[in-house]
Amino acid sequence: MTNALPNVSVPSNLYSGGAVTFNAMPWINYFTQKQQRDQAKEDAFYRFFGEMNKAVTPTGMAANDIPGLMQRKNQWQQYALENKGAIAHPSLDGGKAYGQYLGLYNDMQNYIGQSTNKFKGLSTLQPILRSPQKNALLNAKTMNDIHAGALPIDHPNYRPFDTTSVEFNPQPFDIKQQNALRSSISGFKPSDDQPLIQNVGNNQQRVTHNYKFSTDQLAGLYNIGASQYDNNPSFRNMIDGIEHGGQYDQLNQAYKEHYGHDIQDEHDLSAAYVMSLHPSTQNKVETRNIPYSPWERASASLWAQNQHYDYRKKQEDKAAQEGINGVDKLMSDMDEDAKQGGPRGVNVNGNQYYGYLVPITPKLGNVFTKKDPTGKHNIIADELYHTTDGQYLPIYYQRDENGYVRDDKGNAIPDPIMSQPISRSALRASYGNELITRKTNEKALNVGGKKSYGAGGLN
Repeated sequence: MTNALPNVSVPSNLYSGGAVTFNAMPWINYFTQKQQRDQAKEDAFYRFFGEMNKAVTPTGMAANDIPGLMQRKNQWQQYALENKGAIAHPSLDGGKAYGQYLGLYNDMQNYIGQSTNKFKGLSTLQPILRSPQKNALLNAKTMNDIHAGALPIDHPNYRPFDTTSVEFNPQPFDIKQQNALRSSISGFKPSDDQPLIQNVGNNQQRVTHNYKFSTDQLAGLYNIGASQYDNNPSFRNMIDGIEHGGQYDQLNQAYKEHYGHDIQDEHDLSAAYVMSLHPSTQNKVETRNIPYSPWERASASLWAQNQHYDYRKKQEDKAAQEGINGVDKLMSDMDEDAKQGGPRGVNVNGNQYYGYLVPITPKLGNVFTKKDPTGKHNIIADELYHTTDGQYLPIYYQRDENGYVRDDKGNAIPDPIMSQPISRSALRASYGNELITRKTNEKALNVGGKKSYGAGGLN
């Protein structure tokens, strides 16, 4: 049996299935939509970039900061153009480019804000800076701060200026403050150790004083100067402005004379300046008329002396008639008479006094008559001074059997116990009692019939 395949005919169109047509529209639509979406994203990026670019403006900034802004803006724009794909599609690099892009933009905005605040702050100072008078009131620190704050922000020396830190120079150390300081040191009374007196003709003499402050006084003056420097801005500013040469050299010379060394620091200079205000240092050398008071003229000759006594006796008689008011007037006239001769210095046991020599009439001598230390003799004051502080100082010189006790320089020595100052009111009471209640016929150099030593002046 033959197993042959049957004769089967294959249709000619077995796999044709008829005509087939491929539909490409979905793909075309997808591609078109994707392009549209990508274009929309790119358009949105440029719109966003444009809006941000508009916000970068120098309005309100300081002029010297605008170049810095333009440099930052150019860098920002250049970065945006070079990385626009990654900026528009943050998924491409995980948002790195987009973050850098925003960082550059924020840096520009911060820069603009800084410059705007800087301009506003400095503008508030313009009324002061434009006025030479007001400008001079700003201290050096504030001027340096303003200069640093006005520099471009990118300058290495730029520092933001704090408008609340403005400081002005203290008011000048003026004559009013000088007088107040001069008054505060007037209580320091230096000794005048053997002033040099030279006649220069024309009835004048030059007096070179040799003023010496004690150790305690020097310490007191130094403390006042140091305190002024530490606590008084006006004083400190004045001291800091004293430059070497001229005034500084003069102050240094005076300081060295009293303190024994040159000025070392601001406190030393302050002490020297305070000392320079003391009247004794300002009047170290003076030219004055030769003292020639009415009493000295009376002492020039016996006749003139008698004339003066007669004149004073008449005044005393008149005062006795007028009572205590007459005594007041007599003492005032006596003081004015004495002041014609100028002040003199007298040292009593180390205490320096300054006063005007008062003529001692017999009645005034009665007031200043005391027993000597032996109790045997009545002693009339040798001299009487109306002191510059308003008291009266009788001088009784020590005596030995030969007359006066003198020191090794030939000067008579005042008795420290008997030579004590009294007040004006005490003298007024005693003098008034002598003029008004006692008899007036006692002789000039005799008291109660007892011999008296001393005659109102040294022979």
